Amino acid sequence: MTTNVSQVGLLAIEAHHYKRLRRQAKYRLESAYSNWKSANRVFDRIERDSPEWNAMMEGTHDEYLALEDAKRHERNAQARLERAIAKGVTV
Repeated sequence: MTTNVSQVGLLAIEAHHYKRLRRQAKYRLESAYSNWKSANRVFDRIERDSPEWNAMMEGTHDEYLALEDAKRHERNAQARLERAIAKGVTV
């Protein structure tokens, strides 16, 4: 079975869309970390698994989950695109 160029194009646009959403989610998570640190007067690096780290992870949990969800969508869209291309493209 083959895939036509327009189908591949739509899948490429979809993959690009989810890549952009993943980048936005990563930025939101990094901003949430920064905001949490400012609000809690933490100005140094936080050691992983320290009480401060655990508190920050709890305070930014929703943003973390949003990033993980965005990564999953990006991977799935990329896989759909790659499968369509692997089937062969007709013009």
